Amino acid sequence: LTADPLSKMLGLKVDEENGWLIVGAHRLSRRVAKIFEANTGQKCYLIDSNFKSINNARKQNLNAIHGDALIPENVSTEILSAVKNLLVLTDNEELNTLICEKWLPYIRKERMFRWTEKESEKKLVGTPVWQFLEKPSLISADLKTSDKEPEVITDKEGKKKALLNNNAIFEIDKGNIIFSRKILSPDQILKQG
Repeated sequence: LTADPLSKMLGLKVDEENGWLIVGAHRLSRRVAKIFEANTGQKCYLIDSNFKSINNARKQNLNAIHGDALIPENVSTEILSAVKNLLVLTDNEELNTLICEKWLPYIRKERMFRWTEKESEKKLVGTPVWQFLEKPSLISADLKTSDKEPEVITDKEGKKKALLNNNAIFEIDKGNIIFSRKILSPDQILKQG
C-alpha cells in the first residue's frame, strides 16, 4: 500500500513491474489487458475455460491460457513465476473470492483484485474493485457493439486515466496501476490538477 493521497482516494496502487493474470477472456478483460500492456509494459495473461474467448484473445495477440483458474497448479511454471498480480473478472462474486483464495500460494493477497457488486463486511481475500460497474459479462456485451479501442486520456498532471463507457476505471501513473473506487467522468479528470 502507499501513503500517496491520490492513491488513497482512488483505491489501491500496484507498483511492482510484474505480470498480471486476468481471469476471464471476455471483451472487458481483453481491453483491460491491452491497456495494461500498452501503458505499463507489464505482461498480461488471460485465463478462461471458454475456447471461443481464448481464441478471440489470441487473435488479438494477447497471451491466453485455456484452463480453470481454480486450479493454479495446471498453469505452467513459466507463467506462475511471471505473474505477481491477479485481477478476477467473472460475474460470480463468490467464485471471484474463491479464485483469489486458490492463488494465495502464488500471489500476495495485497496484489489480488476482484470484481464485486458490493463490499462484504467480512474480510475476504482479494481487494474489491469497480463496484460501480455492471457485471463484467454485461459490460462485455455492451463492448460488442463498439469497435472503439480502449481509451486513455491524460489529465493536467500528465497522469493517464483509462476509460470504460466514459468513466475512469483506473489510473496509470509512471507505469503503476491505481484502481478507481468511484466514477470519474472525462470532464472531472481533465479538471483535476
